[in-house]
Amino acid sequence: MGLLSYIFFFGLGVIFAPQVRKSVKPALRHLVRYFILLTREVKKLGAEIREEVEDITAEAMEEARDSETATSPDEALQAYVAAQNNQEKK
Repeated sequence: MGLLSYIFFFGLGVIFAPQVRKSVKPALRHLVRYFILLTREVKKLGAEIREEVEDITAEAMEEARDSETATSPDEALQAYVAAQNNQEKK
């Protein structure tokens, strides 16, 4: 493409830019609003996942404390099963 074609397309852009801007602006506003709402939902989901992981970690630490008296892996497993049975009875 030669210099003349670049000048031609630049001229078209200058002429049609205001009309294009008027038609594109509402679509861009809608798109930005959508991404803001999407970001909020992702943050909520992240908070829920974080809370779930914290709960699982706390439960695992409690089970580890319960099984600290065990001296072998078999005894630790038995302590874990006993803790699960106690939770089911509650």
